[in-house]
Amino acid sequence: MQDAFQFKSGSKEIIESGTIIQFDKKPIEIAINDLKLILDFIDEKGSRDIKTISEKIDDRTLKLIFHNFNSPLGTGNTKPIQLGTLHNRPLFVNYRIYALKDSDKTIHYTFYLGGTE
Repeated sequence: MQDAFQFKSGSKEIIESGTIIQFDKKPIEIAINDLKLILDFIDEKGSRDIKTISEKIDDRTLKLIFHNFNSPLGTGNTKPIQLGTLHNRPLFVNYRIYALKDSDKTIHYTFYLGGTE
């Protein structure tokens, strides 16, 4: 039996969407087939500069480091970010990160696959 639900936004297929709550302020690892995405968070006391740094760990692993994503109203990207390719199709992510004072982060995410165009 095929999946009963299929979701799209424009020409992009939504392959996963959900919420993760970080545990004990540890990095979050997301596996997508044989790809791995690591989400890490750094809170710099006295700094309000919000930035995201990406580090390529190896050909199948990408680490995103979020600096000072501390808003209870949410902080995230304004346009989908292309992470790479999956099955020869572009793989994108959208996210919003929420934080209460000194708490673990809450992440809402959506992963999309582009067409083969």
